[in-house]
Amino acid sequence: MERIKFRCPNCSKALAIDAKHAGKQVACPGCSTHLTIPTESALATNPLEPAPQTATAQPTASQPAAQPNPFAIDTPQTNPVAPATSPYADSPYASSMPAVNTAASPGPTPASPIASANTSIGKSIAGLVVAMLVAGVFTAIWLVVVAMSGYELGILAWGMGGAVGLVAGLIGRNPSSVYCGLAAAIAVMSVLAAKGIMIAVLMAMSWGAEFVMDLADLSPEQEKFRAVMADQMLVNGELSGMEKQYAEAYVTAYFSGGDVYDEMTDEMYEVSDQVDEKIQAQLDLMSEPDQELMCAAARERHPEWIEDHNHFLAIVDEMQHEENALTAELAAHAKYETAMLDNAWDDEYYESVEGDEITKRQRELRVLAAKRVNAMDESQRDQLVLTSLQRHLSWNPFPDAHNAMLEKMHGEGVFTGPMAEHAKATIEYEMTDGYPDYFDEISEEDMESRDEQLVKMVNERLISLDAAARQALIADAESRYPDWYHGNMTGDADLQELQEAMDEIGTDGSFRGNFLAVFSFMDLLWLFLGASTAFGTARRYGMNE
Repeated sequence: MERIKFRCPNCSKALAIDAKHAGKQVACPGCSTHLTIPTESALATNPLEPAPQTATAQPTASQPAAQPNPFAIDTPQTNPVAPATSPYADSPYASSMPAVNTAASPGPTPASPIASANTSIGKSIAGLVVAMLVAGVFTAIWLVVVAMSGYELGILAWGMGGAVGLVAGLIGRNPSSVYCGLAAAIAVMSVLAAKGIMIAVLMAMSWGAEFVMDLADLSPEQEKFRAVMADQMLVNGELSGMEKQYAEAYVTAYFSGGDVYDEMTDEMYEVSDQVDEKIQAQLDLMSEPDQELMCAAARERHPEWIEDHNHFLAIVDEMQHEENALTAELAAHAKYETAMLDNAWDDEYYESVEGDEITKRQRELRVLAAKRVNAMDESQRDQLVLTSLQRHLSWNPFPDAHNAMLEKMHGEGVFTGPMAEHAKATIEYEMTDGYPDYFDEISEEDMESRDEQLVKMVNERLISLDAAARQALIADAESRYPDWYHGNMTGDADLQELQEAMDEIGTDGSFRGNFLAVFSFMDLLWLFLGASTAFGTARRYGMNE
């Protein structure tokens, strides 16, 4: 079949098409230019010459214009290659000479603009992703240096900028302003992330100090002074309104052994923090001798006050076993109070007696018990508790000594089978602050049964130890578990260590103080150097394709 041969007027690509398509419009397979296939009569006078261009490669309705690429390389636009002309056009042999493109040397067919754009976007994204990974490594190095030396090396921000720009340029091969700006932003954000983590660590230290102080406020000694000060402020008439009502409920509950939360109302809750701050402010101004004098005055006003609740339970238990020591009403209330020694609860008494009557009997019983307990010395009180412990082996009046003895017995291999596993899990929970999976696997019934059995086995040994021997037992356990917190609720050493660390860093523990301790004027310089280095390096190596 006869074919028509001609060249594209735009890219000079040689084309050959069946003659039957003469006069039709087609797209050049080399550059996509729309052109009209010449007729045989047109080729008779000038064979193989480019046909007249009837259309350009402009987008049509069916071919929308491409959207701008944010990663496009910043290069000037060039004009399309001019149509090829033949140096033999004026020669008598022109009809037999092929047309030659003098505007451009022959080469491979140009790649599609859409394919080039997709390739550029893919490389750019890959470059930015790797740059973020590199920045993360530098952030980690920065934090390690700070943790080990206590100092920041701002020059790392500069090095981070260079590393980020290098990998972004080599991988992305995109020197555009947008792309290099993103590389610079990655370097800046990495430095800011390191700074943010440092602020978070300082905030955690501040919260840790507050937590230790809160624990100190929960210690029995601190609780005693707070209650005594609240009582003194009521005597001095320093509180009024709802603050006075809250203080009265707090003082009554403390000295009579009740629960302040049973008497609290929503209005009392609202002023509780305010009253506690006033109490603590006055305590901070008093010396220890003055605090002890204040406690002595409170004992005169509150004869029912027994500082150690274990002493109260032990003396009530003793009075129960003495003939005619208590009236029938107080004996019934004593049974109700001491039921907890056997991990029990006297529901019958609680439900059959009015609340006001229970409160009245409780105060009377505490007054009788206080007269006896306050007349004893420390060794007599300790022996009182040990005597009651012999009758109620489920009781645990010495939790620290109990855990220390449990750890010792477990080390001696006293426990076997399930009890050995239960003892090991209990030691881990109580002395290392861990939470073994064992507690999630055991049933609630088995848990209670083994707990009670464990307490009884340990108490059988504890009842033979006096206060000094129990303290030695605790010290021995501390040598093997130095992080054991046990009954040390004051946390003075931990609080002092945290305070010294914050003083060295130069922060008061507030967010503003932590922020100022981490950021300085020099950081602005390092941020600028890091960003500019990342931008310049990414552009430089992005051009060297």
